[in-house]
Amino acid sequence: MYDLKKDPHQTKNVAEDPAYAQVKAGLEKRLLDELQRTGDPRLVEDGKFFETPPMSGPLNDAEGKRGAGRKKGAGKVE
Repeated sequence: MYDLKKDPHQTKNVAEDPAYAQVKAGLEKRLLDELQRTGDPRLVEDGKFFETPPMSGPLNDAEGKRGAGRKKGAGKVE
């Protein structure tokens, strides 16, 4: 978070500056209100949608790959 009037080149992040706490709280509230209003999936089940595959990346062997247990070539279209 930057004060563009005082710092137009955005070199000092003021997000943790106590002088900007009220502004930060207001921005956080506006963001959460908008996410709630639009039904954003980041607010459903603590963001689980984005923390699980495929959104969080591909499955690895430890988690089990999609189609595990299928025979090689099963479902192959020729």
